Amino acid sequence: MGIETKTLGQLIDELVIVNIRIWHLIDKVTDGTATVGQAQDVQKFNSQRAELVRAIDRRMGERDIGGKLHARPA
Repeated sequence: MGIETKTLGQLIDELVIVNIRIWHLIDKVTDGTATVGQAQDVQKFNSQRAELVRAIDRRMGERDIGGKLHARPA
């Protein structure tokens, strides 16, 4: 299922899961127990998080213009 076809609830659920994964990985990176692959996963999950946030913003009636959110004109 593509990100644009997911419900708002599904997007938020995925965002929560991705945030938890990032949190756990950052803990491992910080304490030095992360593998190289886990450290690289932080970037992958950050990209995924940004994509989910943009999709949620679009679903909530906002648009991203140059990194700033603006209300969609009526």
